[in-house]
Amino acid sequence: MPVDTPHPDYREHASEWLKLRDVLAGEKTVKKAGTKYLPRLADQSLYEYQGYVDRALFFNASARTVQGLLGAIFRKSPQVDVPEEVRSCLNSITFDNKPFGVFAKHVVQEVLSMGRYGILVDMADTADMAEKKADQKPYLAGYAAEQIINWRMESKNGRSQLSLVVLSETIERGGEDAFSVEAVQQYRVLSLDEQGRYIQTLFQEDRTGKYAAIHTIMPTFRGKPFYSIPFLFIGPVSMSAEVEKSPVLDLVNVNLSHYRSSADLEHGRHFTALPTPYVTSPSNGDEKPVFKIGPSNVWLLEPGGNAGMLEFQGAGLSFIENACREKERMMAVLGARLLEGQKNGVEAAEAIRLRHVGESSLLSSIADTVSHALTMALEYLAGWQGIDLETQSDAIQVDLNKDFLADRMNPAEIQSLVAAWQAGAISFESLQLNLEKGEII
Repeated sequence: MPVDTPHPDYREHASEWLKLRDVLAGEKTVKKAGTKYLPRLADQSLYEYQGYVDRALFFNASARTVQGLLGAIFRKSPQVDVPEEVRSCLNSITFDNKPFGVFAKHVVQEVLSMGRYGILVDMADTADMAEKKADQKPYLAGYAAEQIINWRMESKNGRSQLSLVVLSETIERGGEDAFSVEAVQQYRVLSLDEQGRYIQTLFQEDRTGKYAAIHTIMPTFRGKPFYSIPFLFIGPVSMSAEVEKSPVLDLVNVNLSHYRSSADLEHGRHFTALPTPYVTSPSNGDEKPVFKIGPSNVWLLEPGGNAGMLEFQGAGLSFIENACREKERMMAVLGARLLEGQKNGVEAAEAIRLRHVGESSLLSSIADTVSHALTMALEYLAGWQGIDLETQSDAIQVDLNKDFLADRMNPAEIQSLVAAWQAGAISFESLQLNLEKGEII
């Protein structure tokens, strides 16, 4: 089979990922897709359909929800504990020199959006570490769900081990002149050879239109090969290679349904909102009648003729309006909390926490999974730099925030806490810790 052969799970979820991307990209992308998300009405011309699309409202609750959940996790900065040798890498942890905090936020956003992301620990032109320049260090490379096209897990010594990953990449290279750039598709294959050693093979398209291997390397450290693939899968609840459902897929489906209802509602309003004049039995003589509305215009009618204004009456559009509101409530339940109206009166903090318990549970799972994945990625990176982590217990640890709701300590609680410290009932360290948890310091 050719190198671009996708995994069966990839083929099954590819259209789903495309839908997620389109909706999260916003109104312009959704409307550009045309009939894919908004079917044409019966006997509707292309010109009429374009007006139908232009009038429709796409309210992107999905993207707002992802941004809100992302903000909840990064309401507090991640806690990163690493040895000093690794700390110098955090300011430019990726090949394009992104800092660790920015990369971590991108990972969480992808897991929230697509339910899948991958991290490869790599080094440019990977070879023996001893032959590298002093300033050359390993880095983390991120891959979106659509880029991880194939993978294979094999059983070894009673445990499941990753033995193959095929990654799709797009690179830019010079075109016909100094100012043109063309995109080139290539595939990076991570695999284990017959001896179980980790190798990388790069495939690019040849003149026949087929992909051929152009470069194969065996990453080593101090002359010794690696016996595992330093690639990590990240999902909402696990680090399994199996594809997991996107946390916002249900919300996206309702969002598209709301878009279609909005199109019908605006279409109906367009043709029924403005009163339309009508006449019967006009007196026109031999000339074609011309009817203008205004104080200086007179309409001549035959005896028995009539004139009036056509206005829409009935509950037809109210059903569509109710459908839109119902779908907005559904999106609120599924995660778009920003669509909910504020509750009347004062709501207790415990009640707020109970309303958000399902959402917090999802966020906690994602925060835990991404924290574990980033910790493992930094451990791979440290090992490639020759840092012995066996002698340093918990030397590397990444913890994302799981305190998603702002719950500041009130003045009475602060006064009581300080009084307890002044009375010697608690230590200064306990005072400081509680003030930090209460978001006072």
